[in-house]
Amino acid sequence: MRKNNLTLIDNAEEIRNIDQECHRLKDLDENKCDPFEDCVERFQWSITASYYMCWFTLKEQPELMHFGESCDNFANCLQNGDSTTNYDIRADDSIPFQCAMYSFCPDPCCSSKRLLLANDSCQFTDGNPCRSLNNPKCSFNKTLNRSFISVVYNEWNVSCVCQTDGYRWNSRYGQCVDHNECRHPNPCDTLTEDCINVNGKFHCSCKLKYKWSSKEEKCVENDVLVRAMKRFSGADLDGGHCTRPNNLLCLILGGVFLMEYLTNKLWLF
Repeated sequence: MRKNNLTLIDNAEEIRNIDQECHRLKDLDENKCDPFEDCVERFQWSITASYYMCWFTLKEQPELMHFGESCDNFANCLQNGDSTTNYDIRADDSIPFQCAMYSFCPDPCCSSKRLLLANDSCQFTDGNPCRSLNNPKCSFNKTLNRSFISVVYNEWNVSCVCQTDGYRWNSRYGQCVDHNECRHPNPCDTLTEDCINVNGKFHCSCKLKYKWSSKEEKCVENDVLVRAMKRFSGADLDGGHCTRPNNLLCLILGGVFLMEYLTNKLWLF
């Protein structure tokens, strides 16, 4: 129809006949299993092929970058009677790998079979995992979805906009969860501070043997412990560390330091 420039206004009857023939041949093809032994084997082959084609697309195989032609289901029967094409805004071959994504992979952000307008037409549909959030925008990154097993099991990593600071969308749980800011890179001074993750934020706390200095605005060596170590230097201590943890002196020093540590412990916000 596209090749012959057919329009609904001038060629309605011809278009209807072509579409009816398309559906007849499609039904015939669905019940024909050649050259496979049976239709189950044909189904297994087609599903396996679709998995690999989607996976190759996600891995951005160069051969799939552009099709060089329209890919909006031009080989399919018409999906409705208001157009001579199955135009879809997602079938834009000018965008690298867009036609391959449209042809071989499901759209994890939108289950609609056809999109005529902007992507926001999908934001409040059941197929959008972000629809329950204040901002229902959903985005999909190919580089974060390159596990073949995930393709087979239809497990997709999408991104939603979380309204609460310190929270990030987790596709496994289907909701915004607390982001552990203490993971790499560690925001605290790794030499003198411990990072403690709490809901929506994190705290930096002085490590053992250190205390907070308001004057220097950082964690500094605990002078009480330093003096104690100097006083008992040589008594089963090696660089300030007990070489025999069960030694009585080590236990006394540990108690002194623990009291000082608890007294001077300070959270940094």
